[in-house]
Amino acid sequence: GGAALARVPTLMFDVQAGPWLNLIAPIGFYLLCVRLAGRGAAFLALVIFLFVNGRTAPALTTPTYSPWLFVATFAQGLFYLTMLAMTSAAGSPTDRRAIVVGSLAGLTFLAHTGPAVVLGAIALFVLPLRSILVAGVAAAAVASPFLWSIVGHYHLAVLNPVPAGWKWLPISWDGFPQTLRANALLLAMGFAGLFVVRWKIVRVWLAVAVALSVYGLVRDVVPALPPIVPTFHFWRYAVAALTMLAGAVLWAA
Repeated sequence: GGAALARVPTLMFDVQAGPWLNLIAPIGFYLLCVRLAGRGAAFLALVIFLFVNGRTAPALTTPTYSPWLFVATFAQGLFYLTMLAMTSAAGSPTDRRAIVVGSLAGLTFLAHTGPAVVLGAIALFVLPLRSILVAGVAAAAVASPFLWSIVGHYHLAVLNPVPAGWKWLPISWDGFPQTLRANALLLAMGFAGLFVVRWKIVRVWLAVAVALSVYGLVRDVVPALPPIVPTFHFWRYAVAALTMLAGAVLWAA
């Protein structure tokens, strides 16, 4: 669609639009942090997001900005915008707000399964039942092209489990201790931030992302467990929550 509007070949659009489309991530992350932690904390969290996170891991695997239009890098922006809508829907639930949440979640699912799974799990803990049902219908409607393909046509019969079970060594059972050491300061400030940012949705966000990351690590030693997506996709959102919390701690200090 973008290539048609720009009247350029698809491959050219994919490369040249990356720096612009990926701006959704830092913009969405900043707006979400403003909502949850205030402008000062959001600014410092954005500095970490842009200039620190990418120093310990490549942009494909960590929450930061990149000019390359990798699916996982682009989809994080949709995740932050959906979380922003979910904070409003959780604080003052209405059907209209639930539809917005569901529509954005469906769009995120069209982009990537990983953040959509995280969003769905968060919604179960922070939204009332009616909002969950309304948001679920809206998400299914927006994601219907993909759902029709994988559910209606393929009946979820995944024949090739290799992509979902692929391992990135730093976020694997063997490499994870080194990743924890490399991010020790961020982890310490992030967990301290739980005493500064009091929103329930933040705690649920971090807990869900960590739990899904742990599931992926356990699957490394118990391969019989069904794969969801490579573990680093879940770890990205744990680090994103820690980044916001670290910004809040720095601002409080």
